[in-house]
Formats: sequence, structure tokens, C-alpha cells
Amino acid sequence: MKLSKRDSEWCKSYAKGCGLSDAEVAKVVLSYFDDIVYEVRKLPFANFRRIYTADAVASLAPVYNIPFIGRIGPIYSQYTKWRAEEASGFDSVLRKDVRGKHLAERIEEAAALAMSGHKVSPSMLRNPVPAGEYHRVWLIDANGRRRAARQLFKKTNN
Repeated sequence: MKLSKRDSEWCKSYAKGCGLSDAEVAKVVLSYFDDIVYEVRKLPFANFRRIYTADAVASLAPVYNIPFIGRIGPIYSQYTKWRAEEASGFDSVLRKDVRGKHLAERIEEAAALAMSGHKVSPSMLRNPVPAGEYHRVWLIDANGRRRAARQLFKKTNN
């Protein structure tokens, strides 16, 4: 990162007022912004399979109020708009619809087995979402715990 002419002039005037060298003040300012950029790059928000709650966004990404610049940090409404735009490129289906459809098929198979006199395994009716066909979407709370969201994304074979 490089300071603009206006910022370097501000650093010089601040250094002159505090009795420091220009390079020291510029180094402090640059390291401060580098630290903010480093922290922002560590944020996990760029994953379309996770939805973060407002509390999770606030706990993961603090907001910095910097003089002469203003507020730097994520705003939850902007995150939700970005998340909706990012997810719009995928085929989204409701989790309950997928579960209902595939569970109905498994119930019919189990009923046919039971009617023919075979033993039906109870595991046949568990986890009705077929593996490998859908991406699961997780809702992340402030403590980092995840729970299943109400939507799934269909996997595409590219």
C-alpha cells in the first residue's frame, strides 16, 4: 500500500507536531491499514455454502472508525445483498421439498419390501437427502456453530 500525496502531507504535519520523523509516522499508518486488510482477508464470508447471522458478522469483523476516513468494516445489509447475488447463480431448492420428495420414494420402497415379507431396515428412512446431488447450506451463528439452513444447492456437473 502506498500513501497518497494528501496522506503523506498529513503524516509530515503530524510528525512535525509530535517531534517524530516522517518515516516513523508513515510506517505506523501503513502498518495500521495493513493490519486491517490482513484481518479482512481472513474473513470467511466468501463461501456460498454458508450464511452468517448478523451477530456472527459483528463478532467476526469489527468495524473501525478512522478519523478523516470514516467507518471501515462490513455492514450486514450489504453482506446479505452480496450473498443473495452470489447464490443467484446456483439452483436453490428448499430443504423440506427435497426431503419430502426423496422420503416419499423411500417410504414406497420400504412399504413394497414390507408387503413382500422382507425385513425393512430403520436406516432406510433416515437422511432422505441423497448424498452427492446437493450442496448443503449452513447457517453460522455468533459462536461459530452451524446448523442446516432451509435451502440446498443442486450440484452441477461441469
